[in-house]
Amino acid sequence: MSLIYFPIVISLFAIVSAVYLFSQTRKFSAVEDGDTAVKATRDEAFLHIKKHYKAIIVLTIIAFVLLLGVPFGSGWKVSLGFLIGIVFSFIYWFLAIILSGRKNSGIIVSLMALGISLLGVSVYYLFIKDILGMIALLFGTVLFSAFVKIGNKATDCVAVAHDFFENCSTITVISMVLGTILFPRSPQFILLPLVLVSAFILILVIGISLKTFNKTFLITLILFVISFYFIIAKLMVNQAISVVNLYFSILFGSMAVIVMFFSVEKFKSDIQLKIIPVLLIILALFISFWLAGVYGIALMALGAVLTSAVIFLISVLEFPVAVVSSEILALALFFTYSEQVGVRGFLEKIINDPKTIIGLLIGIVLACSYLYFFKKLNIKGKIAIIFLTPILVGYVLGPKAIGGMLLSAIAIIVLFDILIKNKNSIWLETNSLIKSISATSLLIIGFLV
Repeated sequence: MSLIYFPIVISLFAIVSAVYLFSQTRKFSAVEDGDTAVKATRDEAFLHIKKHYKAIIVLTIIAFVLLLGVPFGSGWKVSLGFLIGIVFSFIYWFLAIILSGRKNSGIIVSLMALGISLLGVSVYYLFIKDILGMIALLFGTVLFSAFVKIGNKATDCVAVAHDFFENCSTITVISMVLGTILFPRSPQFILLPLVLVSAFILILVIGISLKTFNKTFLITLILFVISFYFIIAKLMVNQAISVVNLYFSILFGSMAVIVMFFSVEKFKSDIQLKIIPVLLIILALFISFWLAGVYGIALMALGAVLTSAVIFLISVLEFPVAVVSSEILALALFFTYSEQVGVRGFLEKIINDPKTIIGLLIGIVLACSYLYFFKKLNIKGKIAIIFLTPILVGYVLGPKAIGGMLLSAIAIIVLFDILIKNKNSIWLETNSLIKSISATSLLIIGFLV
């Protein structure tokens, strides 16, 4: 059996396992279906999308038609990828609402997120194998996710769950795109993220079977650390990057999230909690890049996201943990941009390129404007800012301007995420801002280069 079928089989297994757990906990839910608070949360979530469903449909149709016009005869592949991203994102959102408020909802949500995201990416890669289409799939995912998270202040638990799903899809796609760009003659680099996510699902199911969080957390991490080495050693032997370097890139991403998780309880001071995420991001970024270059950063982000799935079993992610995994993910998106454009020595060329400087300033204005108008703009205005800005910058100023915009916007939002208080709703929106702009930028870059 071809290796690509393995992730598809495992993704279906994850979904079936989540459904089974749901059926088992349904009668023993921590809150009953008729509970007023749970019903209010679900009603608010449905009302939020119902209020904006026309805008979602219109944007989906417009984007689908526009993507059909992609040159090189691959328009239908790109449009199909975009549609798969939208549809799978909608399916997960719907299921997350149904699951909200139930006992062990974190377990079920984690499995469902990993399974659905892996299934969409694996099926598309099996039948299409188009790199621009993969980015379009990511674009569709973050587009619907933006609607779920932006302006949806009453349903943070559902929005956080969807953010985790978005992270799973994003890092899988980004790792595969980088594998395609950096190692076009070595499909192992493309398949590695799919195989690792599949293996992690099996590990997670084993951990869940222990039925207590402490045992699940410990056994899952132990199996994660041991098994990933042998998987990488088997799949990546005699490749351009050594097995040890690939393995430790993932391990350092995982360690960053674990250290952050335990630091939440140990350090009560605000300043300590604000400094720790920055230091962890810097350290993990430096080590992973030193070990395996840009691809190592993607693997580091993969390790962070997968480890956050274990922590998600508690119920919802602790905010500082979410900062580490999501902002590492944002940096991986930026470095994917640099490889896609083919810019080497990007930072060294900033001063010599006025378009890049303009892009940097646009990114600053974009991030600051979004944060300033956070409570004043309606959802349609926020969506317009997120998705129209990279399109205009890309087509008017070119790829390097987009790079400058991404760099400054990411820096400002990372700082804002770490410093603000009362973070949930605002963080979900600013987090969506980063990933949505990044995904849109990658798609536009694909058209331009």
